[in-house]
Amino acid sequence: MRIANVDGLVTLFYDGSELYDKDLYYEWIEEKRRKKGNEQDMQVSPACRDFVYERWSWQQVIVLDGVKEIPIRTFLSCKNIKRVIFSDSVICIKSCAFMYCRSLAYIKWSINLKIIRESAFAACNLYSVFLPRSCKMLRSRAFV
Repeated sequence: MRIANVDGLVTLFYDGSELYDKDLYYEWIEEKRRKKGNEQDMQVSPACRDFVYERWSWQQVIVLDGVKEIPIRTFLSCKNIKRVIFSDSVICIKSCAFMYCRSLAYIKWSINLKIIRESAFAACNLYSVFLPRSCKMLRSRAFV
């Protein structure tokens, strides 16, 4: 995984590594609930804050060649991702992989994509989506 500025966007070059940390994510969510959404006064660990702020910094994701699937919750709540570009090696996008990526507006699909799992792009505010012909399985609420 590396990060660079591409076309004026903070871009994550995704290599298939594990990016989601359940404990840090839930620490943030629980504190946000406790503070009723006020993120200014939240008391979370430095590791939690770093985890969340790094994810919020990403504006574009380029999935590198060789990555075959996007694991569950990999980009969950990465609220500033605007564009995702999949390499043609991607065949499966797992559940909730891009859920709550509310700024997402552009997706360049893998021509070999076969499966999009449940809620993979739920709550993303996408206006329209054109899937590649290779996509044979679109699970429930994939884009709701």
